[in-house]
Amino acid sequence: MDAVSYVQNDLKWANELLEQVMQDVTQEQADWIPDGIANPISATYAHAVSAEDAVIQGIIKGEAYLFQSN
Repeated sequence: MDAVSYVQNDLKWANELLEQVMQDVTQEQADWIPDGIANPISATYAHAVSAEDAVIQGIIKGEAYLFQSN
Protein backbone atom coordinates (compact mmCIF):
# COMPACT_ATOMS: atom_id res chain seq x y z
CA MET A 1 0.00 0.00 0.00
CA ASP A 2 1.41 3.39 -0.93
CA ALA A 3 1.41 6.42 1.39
CA VAL A 4 -1.54 8.13 -0.32
CA SER A 5 -3.74 5.04 -0.06
CA TYR A 6 -2.72 4.57 3.55
CA VAL A 7 -3.67 8.15 4.48
CA GLN A 8 -6.93 7.93 2.52
CA ASN A 9 -7.91 4.71 4.29
CA ASP A 10 -6.94 6.13 7.67
CA LEU A 11 -9.01 9.29 7.15
CA LYS A 12 -11.98 7.28 5.88
CA TRP A 13 -11.81 4.99 8.92
CA ALA A 14 -11.55 7.94 11.33
CA ASN A 15 -14.51 9.71 9.72
CA GLU A 16 -16.65 6.57 9.75
CA LEU A 17 -15.81 5.94 13.39
CA LEU A 18 -16.72 9.51 14.34
CA GLU A 19 -20.06 9.24 12.54
CA GLN A 20 -20.82 5.88 14.21
CA VAL A 21 -20.14 7.38 17.63
CA MET A 22 -22.40 10.35 16.90
CA GLN A 23 -25.26 8.57 15.12
CA ASP A 24 -27.51 8.13 18.17
CA VAL A 25 -26.59 11.35 19.99
CA THR A 26 -29.58 13.67 20.29
CA GLN A 27 -29.26 17.44 20.01
CA GLU A 28 -30.09 17.71 23.69
CA GLN A 29 -27.28 15.32 24.60
CA ALA A 30 -24.85 17.07 22.27
CA ASP A 31 -25.57 20.49 23.79
CA TRP A 32 -25.60 19.40 27.45
CA ILE A 33 -22.89 21.17 29.44
CA PRO A 34 -21.31 18.82 31.97
CA ASP A 35 -20.02 19.88 35.37
CA GLY A 36 -16.33 20.55 35.81
CA ILE A 37 -13.98 21.15 32.93
CA ALA A 38 -15.43 18.73 30.36
CA ASN A 39 -16.78 20.09 27.07
CA PRO A 40 -20.20 19.46 25.54
CA ILE A 41 -20.26 16.68 22.96
CA SER A 42 -21.13 19.22 20.26
CA ALA A 43 -17.95 21.21 20.97
CA THR A 44 -15.80 18.09 20.81
CA TYR A 45 -17.51 17.03 17.58
CA ALA A 46 -16.94 20.46 16.05
CA HIS A 47 -13.28 20.23 17.03
CA ALA A 48 -12.93 16.82 15.37
CA VAL A 49 -14.64 17.94 12.17
CA SER A 50 -12.56 21.13 11.93
CA ALA A 51 -9.37 19.09 12.50
CA GLU A 52 -10.40 16.77 9.68
CA ASP A 53 -11.01 19.81 7.48
CA ALA A 54 -7.58 21.21 8.37
CA VAL A 55 -5.81 17.93 7.58
CA ILE A 56 -7.57 17.29 4.27
CA GLN A 57 -7.94 20.81 2.90
CA GLY A 58 -4.98 22.54 4.50
CA ILE A 59 -2.26 19.94 4.83
CA ILE A 60 -3.04 17.45 2.06
CA LYS A 61 -4.60 19.69 -0.59
CA GLY A 62 -2.92 22.96 0.40
CA GLU A 63 -6.22 24.82 0.03
CA ALA A 64 -8.35 27.03 2.27
CA TYR A 65 -10.30 25.23 4.96
CA LEU A 66 -13.94 24.53 4.06
CA PHE A 67 -15.12 26.34 7.20
CA GLN A 68 -13.42 29.49 5.85
CA SER A 69 -15.35 29.44 2.57
CA ASN A 70 -18.89 30.56 1.84
